[in-house]
Amino acid sequence: TTISPERDMEGNLIVKRQCLTCANGTRTNADNSRCEVCTNKLFNASHPSIGENCACTAPYQQQDGFCFPQETLPSTSAQTTSAFIIPDTEPTASKYFQDNLLAAYAMCNFYKNDTACQLLGNLCVLTLYQYLTRNLNTGPYSNACEMHLRLPFIERNFAPPHIPWLFYVSNSIERIDGEAVLKTDKMGKVYTFDPRSYLDYRVARYSLSGEYLGLSDVLNGRIQLCKDTTIRLNAAFTFGTTYKQTCKMDAIDFWDQTKYPVEFMDLYLEIEKNSQKSLFPVPVNILNYKSLDNAGEETNRGGDGGKMLVRRFFMVDNVGNIPANGGGSAQMVRYAKSIKINVNLVSGTTEGFIYPPALDIEYGKVSKTDADGGSTVDISFEVTYTYDPNDYKRDFRISIGVLSTLGVLYAGYKTWCWSKRSGRPSIDFQTIVHFFFFCSGTLANVFFVVTFGMAFYWLIFYKRQSVVYLVHPTTSQLKDWLGVFVSAFALKFLEVAHMIFMQCMIDVFFIDWERPKGVTGSATESGKSKEVPVSIWRTYFVANEWNEIQAIRKINKTFQVWAVVFFLVVVGFENTATKDPDGSVNKKSEDYRSEYSHVYRYALAVLVFLVTDHTVQGGYVRPGREIIDPMFVDLCSMSNISVFIMAHAQWGHYIHGRSVHGKSDTNMKEMFELIKKEEEDNCSKRGLLPNDEQQTFMMAIPRKLRQRYETIRAPAQLEIAQRNAAGRGVEAYNTINRLLCAFIDRSLAGLYQSKNKVRASAYGYSDVPKIDLRFSVHAVERI
Repeated sequence: TTISPERDMEGNLIVKRQCLTCANGTRTNADNSRCEVCTNKLFNASHPSIGENCACTAPYQQQDGFCFPQETLPSTSAQTTSAFIIPDTEPTASKYFQDNLLAAYAMCNFYKNDTACQLLGNLCVLTLYQYLTRNLNTGPYSNACEMHLRLPFIERNFAPPHIPWLFYVSNSIERIDGEAVLKTDKMGKVYTFDPRSYLDYRVARYSLSGEYLGLSDVLNGRIQLCKDTTIRLNAAFTFGTTYKQTCKMDAIDFWDQTKYPVEFMDLYLEIEKNSQKSLFPVPVNILNYKSLDNAGEETNRGGDGGKMLVRRFFMVDNVGNIPANGGGSAQMVRYAKSIKINVNLVSGTTEGFIYPPALDIEYGKVSKTDADGGSTVDISFEVTYTYDPNDYKRDFRISIGVLSTLGVLYAGYKTWCWSKRSGRPSIDFQTIVHFFFFCSGTLANVFFVVTFGMAFYWLIFYKRQSVVYLVHPTTSQLKDWLGVFVSAFALKFLEVAHMIFMQCMIDVFFIDWERPKGVTGSATESGKSKEVPVSIWRTYFVANEWNEIQAIRKINKTFQVWAVVFFLVVVGFENTATKDPDGSVNKKSEDYRSEYSHVYRYALAVLVFLVTDHTVQGGYVRPGREIIDPMFVDLCSMSNISVFIMAHAQWGHYIHGRSVHGKSDTNMKEMFELIKKEEEDNCSKRGLLPNDEQQTFMMAIPRKLRQRYETIRAPAQLEIAQRNAAGRGVEAYNTINRLLCAFIDRSLAGLYQSKNKVRASAYGYSDVPKIDLRFSVHAVERI
């Protein structure tokens, strides 16, 4: 504690050297040649000195290399090991917390040191803002955040220059609800797509020790851990672009403090209004924040209400978990696992304003053991845009309600038509079942129209707007739309199943008008002459052609598919279905491309399909709207075969194929002569009525005719069910053929009453007559 100086204070040489004691606040240097100022002394008027030889003794306490008066430090409970443990990490004291926490509090609280206050705030951030409210009022302080919140003048919007703003709290240190922060004020800047606007974020950066590193922008991946090209990284901040970036990273890289230094950031949004720029503080929502007041519950997940918003965040912490007793490297590293920026448009306006955006961040952790084993971690960065969907929901529900009501009424009309055609005298269970399936079909069409209309509206108005007032709806906002979309497919499936069932119940009978050409020379057992049989091959051939045309579509399926693929992929219409404001067809490969929107893809696919179907297909591939191929009708006339189609019990279609020549089972020469005769108009017309070309009809079938038809057919059906080939089917065919020939031929008295003045919808471009053929019960039985 003493030295032997060679000269006095005035520089004179001391002749008689002697040992002198160093004054208070100094101590001898290493070789005892001079006295040095104590480096652990804090110069403060209220505490002018420390112990002899820089000894830090009572009432002083050594912390972080400084000798603090006891009353400047927190209570002794804050000096326990638990105060130095970072929550949800390794259960050991942190070396950095143990070395710096108490000193940072004392330097900030009593000595107003800027760097120490920033350091104390950083330590609070490392604990993910955990604190107990009751400790703020009664004490003692048990962690860094409680120490920070008890600093003087902590408010929501004001703090002394040396105290960082971390929490959204009131003067009484009561937490301000997150919804009050995010939905109170709108930003003054107008955001547009033309010209293109950007989210100009800035970050105030601080080192772990509290040193201010400057104000920087967020471009080039400053808050994005995933690596990519500059263009794609910066695309996240193009306004209106729904951005999503994911990657896998080697966990061991986070231990590299040169590559990933510990930095803390305060996020701001630069606003320019009336040629003046200002910085708006952006609130931060830490998703895995655990409220100690709620037994460690993660209260920041879910809606805005009840959230605790903060200001400061970090990207990687590879220092906080270095153990106090072992040193070396961190036993665990925490990293920003997921970052999501939420931008919410102001509702009820088309002026392009937004509410204060929020940054959601979720931290992950990985141990040194797992990292050394080659573990990788998943990283994601997102930017989403939302708006209040109340107007959309109102319009959506009104359209669904009104059109569904009309659809149900139309289904009721279709059921009424079916019941009349089926001969139902009253409403029964089968009528109700058919009404249900008809409702399925009409509602499926209604839902399709509504979902396509909404999707098309979103696509066109989102891509073509100038001042932003509409953004792509979120997944939660699309629940109603998606539910109606799925319902449309389910109901359409029921309609198709019902249609197939009704088609399977249709009876089709091929009437053969051909008559025997005469008798053979031999006689039957009864002594009568045997008729020359008529060939069945004409009927087989027509029936086979009928079976084939059932699968014919009005459009060319192959051409339709290739045309749709050509416009979507080759031309590039599918590029407009991304969740960004860029509606161009051709995009550069190096540019960022947002993920595809299934809503926009649905709108584009339906639009391209319908346009291709009604323009290219309708105009060039198969013009017209024929349901029955005219070639098939001509074949029926050449084969002398008519087709009697009973779609319902008392309603159906009829194709009149009776040959004008009275025969068709002949050789080629005679057939040529008959065709030549018809070509020269030397015979009657092919139509059912005299001098009429009409051959296709819709008909109302008399009830008694249908009953007689069922009576004749019953033995044949029984034979098929019993698998007994007794020839009843052949008999039934011949009987029904004679019955329907007489029905059409009007050869019996009282059989036919014509009401052909009634017209119906056409198979082709011309109207199709509706025939109502009725006759007495006596006439049917006589046949």
